[in-house]
Amino acid sequence: MANTLNLGDGNWATNARQVLAYNNENGHYKPLPYNGTRDSSASTITKDQIVKRVGTFEPRISYSNNPDGALLTEPEASNYIRVSSRGSYGNGPGSEIVAQAPDMSQTAIRPVPNATADRYQYDIPANTFASGTVFIFSWYRKRFSTPATASYTGDLYQNGLINMNYGTATQIQSNINGYDRFQITTSIVNGATASIYRMYFGLVIGIGNSSVAYWGQQLEVAISVNSKATSLIYTDDGTGTNNPTSISSGTVRYQDYVDVTRTTPDIQGDFSIYFSFGETKKMGGGSQHYYVINTSSGSFYLYTNGSTNSGLNIYSTSFNSPSGYIFGANANAGWGADESKICVTYNSTTNKISYFINGTLYNSQTNALSVGATTSSNFGSFNTSANIVNMRDYRFYNESLSDAKAKAITTL
Repeated sequence: MANTLNLGDGNWATNARQVLAYNNENGHYKPLPYNGTRDSSASTITKDQIVKRVGTFEPRISYSNNPDGALLTEPEASNYIRVSSRGSYGNGPGSEIVAQAPDMSQTAIRPVPNATADRYQYDIPANTFASGTVFIFSWYRKRFSTPATASYTGDLYQNGLINMNYGTATQIQSNINGYDRFQITTSIVNGATASIYRMYFGLVIGIGNSSVAYWGQQLEVAISVNSKATSLIYTDDGTGTNNPTSISSGTVRYQDYVDVTRTTPDIQGDFSIYFSFGETKKMGGGSQHYYVINTSSGSFYLYTNGSTNSGLNIYSTSFNSPSGYIFGANANAGWGADESKICVTYNSTTNKISYFINGTLYNSQTNALSVGATTSSNFGSFNTSANIVNMRDYRFYNESLSDAKAKAITTL
């Protein structure tokens, strides 16, 4: 391959502001840095399955449920819990034991209940959020022994809510330094009335026991009940042991993306584009892209439409849209639950465009393309209601891969 660009492939390199791609020109690899943009700190999961806080602008490679890592980009979100590590008690335990947390700090809490009413509680004042506002409550937990009542997912009992609806607890991460992460979706009934959200541990753990550690509690506004909790947003407003239950004004993690002003090889003549990604969660309404290649006379987008389903959904099977060249796929066209691989190939001699998903030819058509030299490209969550994206690999070839090769590299 005379000219190939590679990002990821399980071999990630980053520094404070960049993630490296590698450009192979006739067997000579040269680094091509993508610049990270995010106006706040954030968190990620390291290769050793440890939560890590990263600085402003720093790109995030996450190994959550994935040994090869993925470039993580997320939309803007806020955590309204004042002290995320310990949570806020509505009816506090008789005592507590400090334990090692998913980030290796000694900040996780093993509460020792002295009443079944011991609970985490978050008070939302009236006229703070509109009626119907959807929240995701998420937390990490580790069992040290079996609780008195072992039937509650995540070992918290959701009950006694005031002016709030609620859903079912689901597990979203596994074995992060011995902890699992869970989430529940809830919503405000009437925004003009005060609301209280309660999660009981006293009933579950049992009076006098300390069988479960909790850490990393997060309450964030969601786009819909189908949304997924974003990565942990650290908070600590300095209240210490006072630990008030009233929510804060919100600690913000801003949206992040990475971009490069010059990408080689160009999308001219023959080319192929390959992507591998983990679960990709659609967060908002409308059509939104999470990757774009800008050229001198058009753009290529990796897109989602208005669906809230995981994965990508069909936007257009036409590659000659006057506003750019768009590739996506229907959610029922073979996307994997945990990983998907796609490849778009273009043969400039035959004008054949082919689109492969997970080893299957999804679409093929004949259409002449002329988009000019590549000027820039970027990955990311481009507005506050965009996508959670886990990009595992991106390759960019200045040749049209054969159907057999495209099928081979996209087969799971």
